[in-house]
Amino acid sequence: MKHDFNTLIFASGNAHKAEEVQAAFEGQVSIALPKDLGYAFDVAETGMTLQENAILKAEEAWQLTGKPSFADDTGLFCEALNGLPGVHTARFAAIQGYSGSNNELLLDRLSHNEQRDAFFESVFCLRWEQGRVCFQGVLPGTIALEQAGNGGFGYDPVFIPQGFSKTLAELPLRVKLLISHRSQALRSMQAWIAAFQSL
Repeated sequence: MKHDFNTLIFASGNAHKAEEVQAAFEGQVSIALPKDLGYAFDVAETGMTLQENAILKAEEAWQLTGKPSFADDTGLFCEALNGLPGVHTARFAAIQGYSGSNNELLLDRLSHNEQRDAFFESVFCLRWEQGRVCFQGVLPGTIALEQAGNGGFGYDPVFIPQGFSKTLAELPLRVKLLISHRSQALRSMQAWIAAFQSL
């Protein structure tokens, strides 16, 4: 029995992420957001880990739509900050009571620290009628001294991938799609889907 993964629901409200995900699939799969199908989607990320949050969101999208759904949760982990922002990456400034942006707070916290090693981690969860499976991607690098670049989103302007001298926001999208934590996890998911459909 060949399972239909031609259209996948991306359990997110983030249009920037959806664009990256669609580009990574290179037209092989059609990606839709819950709102595209008329569903309000707002899931509290109450998990203690990236995987728990990815599962929560994928499960909710599956329950809403009844279609194969996937979700990601991504964290930026800084060695000098004992792993912060970590699972709270998207809400770092708000949780810390900081009035500026996440990037501004991160640079402020590291302003007098020479230890700037960090890594991005993405976990994707795919939920379909027979169960769920998770995939992981990790991108090591360092935190820049200041923001640079207009591409990407989130922490891209302050993160320099290992082996590069520019931030993710300065790199062309085609390069980011080759190396990013999110793309790594997506490629693993694509390979799994292809293998599963061939059974």
